[in-house]
Amino acid sequence: MRNKLFTIAVLLCVVFFSCKKKDSDSPSGSNKTTLLTQSSWKFNNAGIDPNKDGNIDTDISGFVSDCLKDNTVSFSSSNNSGTMDEGASKCNTSDPQSVPFTWAFTNSETKINITGNVIAGKGGEYKINSLTSTSFSLSKDTTISPFGQTTIVVNLKH
Repeated sequence: MRNKLFTIAVLLCVVFFSCKKKDSDSPSGSNKTTLLTQSSWKFNNAGIDPNKDGNIDTDISGFVSDCLKDNTVSFSSSNNSGTMDEGASKCNTSDPQSVPFTWAFTNSETKINITGNVIAGKGGEYKINSLTSTSFSLSKDTTISPFGQTTIVVNLKH
């Protein structure tokens, strides 16, 4: 009888501990909103993507003004609001230091719609190429002189 009780107790322990929820490799709540809002984003690089695969085919970072490269963009989950900060240098001294904007995921969180011209001087809907804890890659069909109508990729980092 004692062996049966011991065996049952061991089996119950095995079942109880084997049913424990598996710890995730990612932190709790690491969804796209959490990844987007965890800290400010700054310019990493930009380029042209004529084949629309989400990768830069022609780097145009050298054409981006330094006054844009030092800007930061902060997204907040509170009311899907955000702030673009001009950084240490402004392209136009009369521009405000910070500009509020709103944002929303669209198309099952594969795109993001941003009001105002806060990402590379453009607003509107962007395709999300990737979003991780350290990088955010966006693309948008636009017209850029001298390239004409094309897709631009903007990569941000923490």
